[in-house]
Amino acid sequence: MSHLQQNALLLVSLLFAACGAIREVEQQFVSAELSTPGSMGTKFLVGFMQNVLPRTGGNAVPDAYLLVTTNETGVVEFDVTTMFGGVQSSSTYTVDSTAPTRVNFPADDVYVTGIQERDKAIWVQTSNNKKIAIQVINDEFRSTDGFVALPCDSMTVPSDFRTYEYLILSTNQDTTDQPGSTPRSSQFLVITCDDDTEVEVAPSTSISGSGVFQHPLFGPGTSQASSNWRVNTDNNLIPAHQTLLISITNQDLTGTVVKGNKPLVVISGHQCGQVTERVTACDHMAAQIPPYTTWGYTFLLNPLGGRRSGDLYRFATLQDNTDVTITCVDAGSSTSTVEHTTTLNTAQNPNWGQFETNSEVCTGNFAPKYCCLESSNPVVLAQYSYGYTRDASCNGGEFGDPFMSVIPPIVQYLRLYHLVPVNISSGPIVNHFFSVSVPARYFQTDRIMLDNAPLELNATQWQAIYCSTGEICGYGITKDFDNQYHSLFHADANTAIFVHTYGFSIQNSYAIAGGMELQPISGTIISCTVPDDCVVEGSSVTVTCTRSLDLTQQSRIRVSTEDGSAVAPADYTALNIPENRPSFFAGNVLNYRGGTRQDSVISFDIQTTADSDDTEPQETFFLNVSPVRTAIVLTPRVPITICGVTQDIRCPDLTDPANGMVMVAGTSPGDAAITPAMTAIS
Repeated sequence: MSHLQQNALLLVSLLFAACGAIREVEQQFVSAELSTPGSMGTKFLVGFMQNVLPRTGGNAVPDAYLLVTTNETGVVEFDVTTMFGGVQSSSTYTVDSTAPTRVNFPADDVYVTGIQERDKAIWVQTSNNKKIAIQVINDEFRSTDGFVALPCDSMTVPSDFRTYEYLILSTNQDTTDQPGSTPRSSQFLVITCDDDTEVEVAPSTSISGSGVFQHPLFGPGTSQASSNWRVNTDNNLIPAHQTLLISITNQDLTGTVVKGNKPLVVISGHQCGQVTERVTACDHMAAQIPPYTTWGYTFLLNPLGGRRSGDLYRFATLQDNTDVTITCVDAGSSTSTVEHTTTLNTAQNPNWGQFETNSEVCTGNFAPKYCCLESSNPVVLAQYSYGYTRDASCNGGEFGDPFMSVIPPIVQYLRLYHLVPVNISSGPIVNHFFSVSVPARYFQTDRIMLDNAPLELNATQWQAIYCSTGEICGYGITKDFDNQYHSLFHADANTAIFVHTYGFSIQNSYAIAGGMELQPISGTIISCTVPDDCVVEGSSVTVTCTRSLDLTQQSRIRVSTEDGSAVAPADYTALNIPENRPSFFAGNVLNYRGGTRQDSVISFDIQTTADSDDTEPQETFFLNVSPVRTAIVLTPRVPITICGVTQDIRCPDLTDPANGMVMVAGTSPGDAAITPAMTAIS
């Protein structure tokens, strides 16, 4: 055998060994990925908001379907159940890791067209607790969008959270001064995951109360902006798998807050929205909003490939005094600039902001911008595509149209994604793209893999993304997508990346986030404790309220007593801040300062008093602790057990009767009679 043949055989052996090693590495972290709450799950509820009305010309037949994938080994079975028209129908499908499974629906059956339609949810359930991921595609002629579905079972972690909050992102299509134009609706769809669900909505604009959901929904009149209103049923509880569509024309529902006592599926968007208003044309927009507890603070933002119109981002908060800073760098540059700062407040309308990256559209000065958004409190963020006329003069035609896609924070990135082909029946997508974001600490060009080869070894092809401090906080790259099935992953354990797929054609577009974790990182949990032993009546008891999870934001709790309680107000002291001793009265608000772990504990004393001369041997009273805004209090009623009055008691000295009586400390038995052998002296 010649040296050339030996070298060739060695090279082939090395290639097979490398491919095998990559597959082994991929499988090593698949199990970890499957155990993490995120966009892979076992129970999904999905729905399709109404798209534009069918049109003539082209393929006017609407298309609604799911693309199902899995990381599991072997075949995964899943059932798809519908209740369209009150008739239950269920079918079983299978999927494995080698290819997606497509599930089709007649669009006329699945579209939720009004709040009176409550049976349009699609329930997807796997067998044997195997996990799948779902992409939802809503396709009509020149009006398409999609989104990654978030499973109900991932949103129920941790179970301690008693309130689930969501915030609507949408846009507008204003036709008020355009006679003959058909108005389209800003809209969102709510689906209940579980039985006995309460739903409250605080709309950002007044909404008419016409229509029904189980029973009359809003009552007569109009639901006023920013006021909480409840979806009413006989007992205010909504069964599982119910749909509720809220929509309004010539208005924007962005900033609307949706709350539930149990997890909700909240799909937000527009029937056919413009980006921005009066920019032709409109397009269907849809994205599922993750719950507040999964929002974050730092986002890497990649420009959209194939466009010369720049990018628009919207971000929203549920926290007061939320500072937002956006730092950008032109593609090919290493000079970053803070391009946008703002402060958001929930007491104001809007409680959201937006940022556009470019004003030099279709000029020689245009350059795509890579950005980093940083916030002082958790925010939710979406990236938008402009209408085609925004850059029609420089891209050679009517290329592109609006979409909306939720972008997760860095801390919710995954390690492994599937790039799933999207085939639009109403007209082919001409150009598909995918953008990849990598946190700086995980950036290794030889470890970011597309199937079994590095995505891009040349580091100069990756754009550094800078934080507001001037440090590199991540890297981004955009690639053409061949619309074939691929795996994209980081080959190292304990790492994370993000991928965003999208495409454009003549007056059409779609975008789908590759997936995300749903770790409860942005909620603050507060738990209060008192000593286990009973408290002697008339003495003080120390109550300690400790917070965990997110300590970066300011948290507040309100402490009050119940009617008839033996607990009286006293001062409180924040631990590690001995000079901070403000007066505290029952019902006042106690503050944890954000940004430091030393403020993770508040401790305060409660002075007990007698409620009568004759107390019971042992009584239990409760201290009420409630959150102010978004903190979750695990102990809303803190029990304080009070013993009887402590007294000096004279008892016979049974060891030596000649000594007479001795003094001992004891607890009065309350209303019990005192025997002649034991006489109280106080």
